[in-house]
Amino acid sequence: MISKIKKLGDLLDIQNGYAFPSKKFSFDTGIPLIRIRDISNGYETQVNFDGEYDNKYIVKKGDLLIGMDGEFKCYDWKGKNSLLNQRVCRLQNFSELLHPKFLFYGINKYLKEIEDKTEYTTVKHISSTKIKNIKFPLFSINEQKRIVKKLDTCMEQIDKAIQNVEQNIQNSEDFLQSSLDSIIFNNSFSNKKMINNLCEFNRGLTFSKIDRVENSSFKVLRANNIHLDDYKINFEKLQFLDESKSYNESKKIRKNSVLMCISSGSKKHLGKIAFIDDHYDNYYFGGFMGQLTPLKDINPKYFFYCLKTSDFKYLIQSLTDGMGINNLKYDSIKSFEIPTISIDKQDALVNQIEQTISNHDSLKFNYNQQLTSLNELKQSILEKAFNGEL
Repeated sequence: MISKIKKLGDLLDIQNGYAFPSKKFSFDTGIPLIRIRDISNGYETQVNFDGEYDNKYIVKKGDLLIGMDGEFKCYDWKGKNSLLNQRVCRLQNFSELLHPKFLFYGINKYLKEIEDKTEYTTVKHISSTKIKNIKFPLFSINEQKRIVKKLDTCMEQIDKAIQNVEQNIQNSEDFLQSSLDSIIFNNSFSNKKMINNLCEFNRGLTFSKIDRVENSSFKVLRANNIHLDDYKINFEKLQFLDESKSYNESKKIRKNSVLMCISSGSKKHLGKIAFIDDHYDNYYFGGFMGQLTPLKDINPKYFFYCLKTSDFKYLIQSLTDGMGINNLKYDSIKSFEIPTISIDKQDALVNQIEQTISNHDSLKFNYNQQLTSLNELKQSILEKAFNGEL
């Protein structure tokens, strides 16, 4: 039975992170710095802070952290001592009435309710005040400890099952990449041509804020419209241009072309590509992208799949240093060589690749169904625990 319901502000303190100056960020020296992007990882950070800091901002293993922008969720930090950056908060100084791990298992339900009700323009934000106002159910401290012990056992088993499925997904991704590399490059094709001789390249459209409107028939695809995982275009969150103005026609997306991200603050997004398989009227591509339009003597999809090979990805990675905004110049990739074979052979390889992709997608779908079932099982167990039914 629940003995009482109390506001979290009466049971713990919330510490907001500090705005550590970015000029002191480092990849090599200093102490790890926990930013929002790091808390779901739970173990390591992308950057360090190499400067002076107050020890009160040091996060230790087992501390509970909440990201205050985007997704509202509580994570337990499993990594080494790190600094608490702005827009991440820590739950601390727990009352003797509340077991920290009991809160950890129960709080995400309430954070999700706040997230669902929060209106936003670009990114959702949560305040420490809203977290303090969460009305949380309390059992006796002994009952909390009993429930935590049971949940630890259940969640450990489910997490192991999830890790196994996730590893299977990764194995299938690795196999797909290996298969693609083998089909493209391991056929002893002696003749190769540089990309520069196989396509036309155009940089994206640069425009100012005064060119933008709320809605129009002139649409702009940007780098964030390319999905990193499946190389497909997401047509949500487009930008629109003033129709009364004229724009360079070469900046329109063309059917059977490849869009590529050529400027990004994230190394993993640089060089990501998408194939345009249809004709879209009055769609332009933004300045952070480039368009590669294959010439008539090459199958556009064959060209696209050549750019998905490991060799091309390694080339992209070798051109970035991971610091600040990375820019990919066409001169740096135009000498990449692609095997040149007859159109008939190109068509045959495309069919082989797409059958391999189809088999992979079916397998991945089944794995994702397993993940969904395991996560639903987690939620079911948590609901029973906090309803006193565990």
